[in-house]
Amino acid sequence: TMYNPADMPLPDTRNEENQPNWVSNRQAPEDEILRKHMAQYCGMVKVIDDCVGKMLDALREKGILDNTIVVFTSDHGEYLGEHGLMGKNQLYETAYRVPMLIRWPEKIPAGMRIDRLVGSVDFMPTILTLMGYEPCGREHGRDASALLRGEEIEWDDICYIHHDPNRAGVFTPNYELAYVKDHDAILFDRQNDPDQINNLFDAPEHREMIATMTADLAAHHASVNSPSAEWLREL
Repeated sequence: TMYNPADMPLPDTRNEENQPNWVSNRQAPEDEILRKHMAQYCGMVKVIDDCVGKMLDALREKGILDNTIVVFTSDHGEYLGEHGLMGKNQLYETAYRVPMLIRWPEKIPAGMRIDRLVGSVDFMPTILTLMGYEPCGREHGRDASALLRGEEIEWDDICYIHHDPNRAGVFTPNYELAYVKDHDAILFDRQNDPDQINNLFDAPEHREMIATMTADLAAHHASVNSPSAEWLREL
């Protein structure tokens, strides 16, 4: 690999204990092998970066770069030893936080960073609106085009995660709350515990907030006819 495994910083949570009872497949290898995996992953990221550069060069050569919407995103994150896990899945933010970079000089100011919560379902209505089309009205996502234009608008900073019919959760700027049917629930403080080590779900001081977030999560799943709606209503 082009990166030195010895330079790879190991995640502090790789040997974490007392995890929720739904955590399985803890496959993180020994430290030396894990560093090699991390170095190889960095190499793959570099390959992707090079390919994006080639694509931008091709658009530039054709004279259409600045009139093309370029989006860089992903369908999921990747565990490289965090919480003793490898690959994807589970309900930690490592797997659910993804990049979202959009370039279109005609409509989007360069160099802007938007620190708001948006989800993958927001992509379609946002791009359609940027292109001058009306969303169909049946989509589950929200139009975030005004945020991309730098406008001040009312925006509900909330995102929902739905891994399968038995796993569901919700993100706010400060917390992640997630449930696995008939298993442990989690509540993490996203601001003060970014590594998601301390599960606050049973803390008495958070009961009222948990009830509000749970009701919102259940209402969302009911509104989109989710197969999880029934058991979420019973929480």
